[in-house]
Amino acid sequence: MENETYIKYIDYYLPENYITVDDVFSSLDAKIFEEKNIDRDIFCSKFKKETRLDKISVLKKEDDLASIVFGMVDKLLKETRINPQEIDYLVCGNEVLLRHNNASIVHYIQKAFDFEKSTIIPLLQPCAASLFAMGLSKSLLDEEKKNMLILTACKWEQIEERFIDFTIRGDGIGLLLVGSDTGLLKITGWNSCNLGDSSYNKIENKAQGQDFRGGMISRGVSFIEETLRKFNLEKDEIEKVIVPNVRYDVYYDVYSHYLRMNPKLFYLDNVSNGGHICDIDIVRNLKDYLQNRKETKKHSIILYTPDVERTFDVNYHLVLLNNAT
Repeated sequence: MENETYIKYIDYYLPENYITVDDVFSSLDAKIFEEKNIDRDIFCSKFKKETRLDKISVLKKEDDLASIVFGMVDKLLKETRINPQEIDYLVCGNEVLLRHNNASIVHYIQKAFDFEKSTIIPLLQPCAASLFAMGLSKSLLDEEKKNMLILTACKWEQIEERFIDFTIRGDGIGLLLVGSDTGLLKITGWNSCNLGDSSYNKIENKAQGQDFRGGMISRGVSFIEETLRKFNLEKDEIEKVIVPNVRYDVYYDVYSHYLRMNPKLFYLDNVSNGGHICDIDIVRNLKDYLQNRKETKKHSIILYTPDVERTFDVNYHLVLLNNAT
């Protein structure tokens, strides 16, 4: 039997420093566009129209990532007054927190705040780590007043790294506190799926599929439908679907069409501001949605994200949230 766990605290950080989509495209090697036989300006204009991406949040070289994370954890402890000895698990949601300037920020945080009873858990699925951790909380937090602190961060050194064909990546930090006693929202269910087609085909010398993005979306739609059936949740019971800030058209036009859902169910308010910031998108969008949440008879919130590995294998995660009372 799964345990009852709750989201108790949510916070995120976006740097005030921004670049534009045009800045990113201007930095790219002209050969990228020449090889595809496309005009840079036309491609950029079409990309901005379809994705609605605009400002991309960027940490400056002089920004101290460790200090920013420290400040966020310090704020959490002061506002919740939680005893550091009650932090049982410290989840690290991205490799940058393990290896930054020859140090591990997550180990630093554990030592600095005397989380001596916490076990560090690296979950290296950057676009889905927070959802992954929420799901694991239902198995790991098996006693009263057990808590899990989830830290996730995204930082890219070179501007050229930010463009990944279908979106542009930004920088930011996310923080969640999940506990076995009551909180803001109850974690009602979690489902995940891992597809290893890409690696399997490479190792077995089999042909790869031609339409990777189309296949990824199609499987994502199927995954959502399968999960709703698993949770016995009807689509008209869904209050909001919190998704990553990858691009506007994918969720508003494509997912909504194939799922036969009202496109306004997808939370897309932050797409133009920040870029795609791994799973910080989900943390940020959930917090912002809750701050402006209106009274509704529906109380089921879905968190959904695909996670694409460097190998082009794909992971899917979905978390179901309900009101705590």
